[in-house]
Amino acid sequence: MIINEITVKFQIDCCSTVNLIPESVVKDTDIKPTAKYLIMWNKSEIKPIDTCKLKLKNPKTGEKCWTTFYVEKANLRPLLGKKICERMRLITVNYDNFYVAAVENPDVIQEPEDQYDDLFEARIG
Repeated sequence: MIINEITVKFQIDCCSTVNLIPESVVKDTDIKPTAKYLIMWNKSEIKPIDTCKLKLKNPKTGEKCWTTFYVEKANLRPLLGKKICERMRLITVNYDNFYVAAVENPDVIQEPEDQYDDLFEARIG
């Protein structure tokens, strides 16, 4: 992607709900403080230092789009989350191919071993 006339390589993460970018890439950008913590796939936490809005340009298609990024102190590979990847047509999710599971009572969360006790007669393995 191109940000401020600079080519930036991103990791596409179709499971991520946010976009991350290192502070070194957005030095001259208007950034806003954030109090949020991000929980990573391995349950570790990242405390982003700021957020910012950036205009992305796909060099292949010329498509442009504004999106919010969480700014990280570490110099990690920038990350594009699912929503922006879909919006920029980098990935396609065929929602028609999925069934939506209906939740009987969303206020009550049951553990699988309580809900399906016949499957967990011995111990969880």
